[in-house]
Amino acid sequence: MFPIATLAAMGILVGLGSSFTAPAMMARMSFFKIPAVYNVFSFMNTVGSFGFTYLPVMFAMSIPFGLARKNKGVGAIAALAGYISLNMGINFMLQQQGMLVSASKMQSAGQSLVLGIQTLEMGVLGGIFVGLIVYALLERYQSIKLPDAFSFFGGIRFIPIISVIVCSILGLGVPFVWPTVQGWIIGLGHIIQNAGVFGPFLYGIALAVLKLMGLHHILLAMIRFTDAGGTAVVAGKTVHGALNVFYAELNAGVPISGKATAFLSQGFMPTFMFGLPAICLAIYFTAKSKNRDRIKGILISAALVGFVSGISEPTEYLFLFVSPILYVFHTIMQGLSLSVMALLGARMGNTDGGVIDWILFGWLQPGSKWWILIPVGLVWFAIYFFVFRWYILRKNVKTPGREDDGDVVMTKGNGIYDPKVILGALGGATNIDSLDNCVTRLRLMLKDPSKMDEDVLKQSGALAVVKADKAVQVVYGAQVQSVKDGLEKEMGI
Repeated sequence: MFPIATLAAMGILVGLGSSFTAPAMMARMSFFKIPAVYNVFSFMNTVGSFGFTYLPVMFAMSIPFGLARKNKGVGAIAALAGYISLNMGINFMLQQQGMLVSASKMQSAGQSLVLGIQTLEMGVLGGIFVGLIVYALLERYQSIKLPDAFSFFGGIRFIPIISVIVCSILGLGVPFVWPTVQGWIIGLGHIIQNAGVFGPFLYGIALAVLKLMGLHHILLAMIRFTDAGGTAVVAGKTVHGALNVFYAELNAGVPISGKATAFLSQGFMPTFMFGLPAICLAIYFTAKSKNRDRIKGILISAALVGFVSGISEPTEYLFLFVSPILYVFHTIMQGLSLSVMALLGARMGNTDGGVIDWILFGWLQPGSKWWILIPVGLVWFAIYFFVFRWYILRKNVKTPGREDDGDVVMTKGNGIYDPKVILGALGGATNIDSLDNCVTRLRLMLKDPSKMDEDVLKQSGALAVVKADKAVQVVYGAQVQSVKDGLEKEMGI
């Protein structure tokens, strides 16, 4: 999530920079023609391009950093060395085969300059490939003991060394394998793109299903950053992935491709900005009168997080486990949301699907058709509200505020997000093998999951607990980072 979070922030810079340096904006407001003002926003646009220019190496470094149980920094440094070595190995083999081409032919040959090295254009997959390899090497060799004469190179110092050796050797074989892998990805992209508006529909449904297991980021990355999300030539350069295409077009000031934005934030806006608040409102009005004040805070928080930043889990986990049928309905509506926005010709991109994206990549961008969201969103709000309200009452669904007396409920009061309470509910520090987090959930490996007290976790503010053997995910929503930091402090990490 580190590169994704960085990319989202850089996208905001690109959105602001490209908006206020666009000829149409400067024609309307002469203020933006002033050299000093123009240079400020042009600089923002330039800095923002960092996000997708260096995304592969950021993925390479973040994967061992995120997956490793200890020595995370060593993994990140080794991944940087490994990524450079992989591309040097590719360069060496291309040179030996006489396949290196001139700068003017690199695009057509599928080559590019990566950190100054002429190599094959593998995009984020190259970074992910290196990240996984380095993580495996770190887990296997971080405690290695070498003979006394070479002991200086043992332990964690061995990880960058073995990473360079392994990745450079693998780089020698990449030119023989990559064309086949790339062909598979391009084939997947053709299937998705040729499906028309049905493609975004399936994409939205697949994301909702994968989100249950916390695996939706894999599909997001494939569509956003690889050929599976489409390929376009922008300003004479071939760009792969829906999000990369959108950013490149935005940066170059050329018309935005609807094929790219069909898989980006525009399709999630009706659901996140209108559907999720409607769900929270329906839960509020179907709650017992005596409980409405108690649940009001968590409902407002969940609705605002979805509306502003496009984070949907705090709302989804309010009803997912008590009524899977409602999640099926929500999944279908999310898929339809992507298809309807694409069918109506919207041209809004980026990563989140909240009001910030709507303003920066809608209002401020000529030709975005930002106004389409208003009628679609109002329809989505009405459908979500009446369907949820009707179903909750008809089936007596135990959403927050409708629990039977004595049931464990999520509360705003003593112990909420308290790291001491949470650590105790997880079985104590000695029961935790590894601790990490994504945008909304703690990700843990527990030695003995039976020691975990789910009721106390929910009383501490957890929206849900997802278990798979010793792997546990505890959903805390937007507050998860502070929860994890508090736990680490309590554990003395």
